[in-house]
Amino acid sequence: MGVIGTASAVQVGVEGGFTYGTGNNAQNNSLYGLTVGEKFGDYGVTAGWTRFTRPDVGNDQTRTSVVLDRQFATLGPVGVTGRVGVAHLDNQASLDGNAAIVGVGASYALTKKVSLNVALDKQYGQG
Repeated sequence: MGVIGTASAVQVGVEGGFTYGTGNNAQNNSLYGLTVGEKFGDYGVTAGWTRFTRPDVGNDQTRTSVVLDRQFATLGPVGVTGRVGVAHLDNQASLDGNAAIVGVGASYALTKKVSLNVALDKQYGQG
């Protein structure tokens, strides 16, 4: 029995941030999380756990997700990826649900073993 393909080292990432909005539909929240992923040539898969806190409305959310990506272009030293995935949303004060994830990402190699990765994702479905 043989296995065909190559895999590089496991990737581990941390997430952190804060969003601030104004007006009637403002959603002020902070977030923190952890991601674990692996690359297979131009393809990759990432599992994530993110916690959103909403102290203004008391509806915190935990999101678990799986995102697949594929590098489709190189702009100089930067690799550009398309991203698609699914998420399960565990809400504190409303119904739990699922969502689709679509986005783009960029990767820049700082050294042979360390890269800077940035992703911009949009979540569609229950928020």
